[in-house]
Amino acid sequence: MIFAAMTACDSIAEPEVILGTWTLTEQLTDPGDGSGEFQAVESDFTITFHENGSFSTNGALCTLTTGTVASSGIYDEASGALTVSNCRGTWEEDITNLSFDFRPNGTVEISFPCIEPCKGRFTKAE
Repeated sequence: MIFAAMTACDSIAEPEVILGTWTLTEQLTDPGDGSGEFQAVESDFTITFHENGSFSTNGALCTLTTGTVASSGIYDEASGALTVSNCRGTWEEDITNLSFDFRPNGTVEISFPCIEPCKGRFTKAE
């Protein structure tokens, strides 16, 4: 019992809420044969989930690039839906619906509308 109590104190607390800023740390791009794996990336790209159900980024969410064109929209944590309001030029529609998953390991994974699986994995910014 003492051992269990000691290990509980040493464990790192994972984020319990999605609110706040998250940084892109890994990307998955599958070549088409199912062999794709998440690869670590060094990125300044962030997404911030706000209490009012909106989100904002410091770059283009539809292309995962930082720069002058930021993205924004609304999210629904219960359904895992992101509605991005400014993806014009990326796909045919101005409004793009993406899906996300707030994972038990304390990460957020965002899925993009690729022919083959492609995702971004985000960790809570400190």
